[in-house]
Amino acid sequence: MNFYEKVYEIVRQIPPGRVASYGQIAALAGNVRASRAVGYALHRNPLPGIIPCHRVVNREGRLAPGFAFGGPGIQQSLLEAEGVAVQNGFVDLRQYGWKLLKEDSVMTFEEIKKKEQENIMPTYGRFQVALENGKGASAYDGSGKKYIDFGSGIGVNSLGYCDSGWVKAVSDQAARLQHISNLYYSPVQVELAEKLCAVSGYSKVFFGNSGAESNECAIKLARKYSADKYSEKRNKIVTLQNSFHGRTVTTLAATGQDVFHQYFLPLTEGFAYAQADDIESVKAAVDENTCAIMMEFIQGEGGVVPISKEFAAQVRALCDEKDLLLIADEVQTGVGRTGAFYCWQNYGVKPDVITSAKGLGGGLPIGACLCSEKLGSVMGSGMHGSTFGGNPVVCAGALEVVRRVSEPEFLSKVQEKGRYIREKLLQLPNVAEVRGMGMMLGVGLKNGTAKDAAAKCVENGLLILTAKTALRLLPPLTITYEEIDEGLAILKKVLEELS
Repeated sequence: MNFYEKVYEIVRQIPPGRVASYGQIAALAGNVRASRAVGYALHRNPLPGIIPCHRVVNREGRLAPGFAFGGPGIQQSLLEAEGVAVQNGFVDLRQYGWKLLKEDSVMTFEEIKKKEQENIMPTYGRFQVALENGKGASAYDGSGKKYIDFGSGIGVNSLGYCDSGWVKAVSDQAARLQHISNLYYSPVQVELAEKLCAVSGYSKVFFGNSGAESNECAIKLARKYSADKYSEKRNKIVTLQNSFHGRTVTTLAATGQDVFHQYFLPLTEGFAYAQADDIESVKAAVDENTCAIMMEFIQGEGGVVPISKEFAAQVRALCDEKDLLLIADEVQTGVGRTGAFYCWQNYGVKPDVITSAKGLGGGLPIGACLCSEKLGSVMGSGMHGSTFGGNPVVCAGALEVVRRVSEPEFLSKVQEKGRYIREKLLQLPNVAEVRGMGMMLGVGLKNGTAKDAAAKCVENGLLILTAKTALRLLPPLTITYEEIDEGLAILKKVLEELS
């Protein structure tokens, strides 16, 4: 008897007038994680007399997600806390004044989309799906449809959806202390700082909430260092064309792409742009007022384009010669994404400052600006700050990420999976090239557009990103080979259709 046969056998045995959660049914059928699959099956192929519903409301009108026929399972302890008796795994809620809400009370995708358009600024080009839950590298929409995730929230969910260790770390901290200001010492913040400095090879860190904030800190740090040692006129920063460093007015100015500058002029002054992989272009952009060079080892938003190791070494040598700070934006490449904890370790070129975000928090907002020992005391009290930077709950999640991702065995597996994905991608139809490093990969197509391919992938159950003309893969670092193969099978189908 397969899983679904067991599900229907269990449902048929539910006594009249009783209610079972999808989670209870899934557990009894032998797969506690398959509550969504139970709900999806019962909606698609209902049994006579069985009315699947997504939610149950108690007599005070409070929503209780999860009863069946009403959605994911709810803990027995919570039921008992509400004064609801549990007998033989089934719950008779109606005798306690609870009522069932029918399927039509749940928002459809079109209703969700309409509310989004009515209430949220239209700054995002969203794919046509509303995701409700997930586990590992699999996400699910409201109907229970499964999506293999090759994007991990744009490189954020480094441990995948709802990793048990990460969830426990965050939940435990939230139950103790959710926030304090940086006027007070935070044990979990200093523990994260110590671990992050140790595994990254840097001396001090400042915590913010995003990659843009991390880059703002790096820019201020570079200018303050040069102002102290030389003069305030020495404030120019050279960045690379095709780069991306954030969406604040200053980090937009640092971004070497005109398309991001439109409509927001005047931008912050003090930036010049040079060609990547062209050291003469960089030298031409540097003058007596330059204080730093800022670059990405792999230009993620620019199309997943790595710089050469020779160029990286040449830039480091130029910075040493001119006493310029080398700033590496590792917002997307950092925290194991390229198979090393930070990408500079793959190049053997150590920057003076690195910025980090995205995968560092594992799903919660965090940014970090790390600096070498000579820069550790450049910023004094009151010169920089953040209300939410180093938040205890976020730091607890990040600490779990750093502890696990920094392990050599974990990073070795990232490298192995990255090679496996690359090899499989090169065998797919309509693939012109694969570039990138580790599990940060860009795919150039022979025919069709990346935008159309990504949309078709979503329709077929695969979440994938784009970067300019390329498909971009940033899967969870914990993705299994089974999930990789499942996602690549969908991608193969889509690319065949575009050929």
